[in-house]
Amino acid sequence: MTPAEWENMFTVAHGSFDSAFDRVKQTLLAMKPHERFAVYADYGLEPSTTETLLG
Repeated sequence: MTPAEWENMFTVAHGSFDSAFDRVKQTLLAMKPHERFAVYADYGLEPSTTETLLG
């Protein structure tokens, strides 16, 4: 696919790109030193000590 085709496929599920980016940034900045991963779960990122959420 070309970059333009990827751009046409990329969307944010709810709200704007800016608000989605702000949410990602807030999650990453709030992570503790031992939380080395941000794992996608339930339509958002969750801090995690592993590459997958345990439980």
